[in-house]
Amino acid sequence: MTINLSPTAVNDRNPNQLKYPIRESVAYLTIWSNIKNPTSMGISSKKTSKELWEHLQKEYTVEDKLHSLRYTDGKVTGTGGYAEKFRGAYKEAVDAGASIEEEQMLTIFIDSFPHGPEWATVLGNLATEDNFNIVALRLQEHVRFMSGTDGETVAGGKKVSAMQAEINELKERIVTMQASRKGPANPDLKCSNSNCKGVRHTIDNCFKLGGGKQGQYLKW
Repeated sequence: MTINLSPTAVNDRNPNQLKYPIRESVAYLTIWSNIKNPTSMGISSKKTSKELWEHLQKEYTVEDKLHSLRYTDGKVTGTGGYAEKFRGAYKEAVDAGASIEEEQMLTIFIDSFPHGPEWATVLGNLATEDNFNIVALRLQEHVRFMSGTDGETVAGGKKVSAMQAEINELKERIVTMQASRKGPANPDLKCSNSNCKGVRHTIDNCFKLGGGKQGQYLKW
């Protein structure tokens, strides 16, 4: 057996037998020192830098998949619902070695829902809830409220936006109608009562002293 002891460059991927142990220890310690709480992640059994790196690649690939999940439409609970899909991704990440506590998982789940105004209230109210099933059920109820169904046809709260647009349009119409009714009903009328001298009415309909309806003010 021939042992390679010839000089090799610092960046050579095939260092000689004397340099390899040094390179290996540097590589391992470099990876290890950049991991937060490595012992708690169950990776202390990895003997080489290659094993350690491959473990991290596998773990964070499935964990990234969990973090990338986003609710867009459809039902939240029930068979084939978003919660079931999310649970499956969480189990896959944990089975692969990811260290994700239930509390952290719940935070990721809530954060995966839209951040628009139609979701702000319900998501804010769930911030202190620690039961996954309760969170999922409340989100399902919100989907039902927005879509009128269990969520099979919901599309990002479009129905809520449409309803809000109709409400705003009705408000504008009411304001326009009220504005058109304002103004003098009889602008040419002038009161001859010396105690009034007002407009839009005659002395017969005047409520002031000396008027035909003196003191008969309307109850506003």
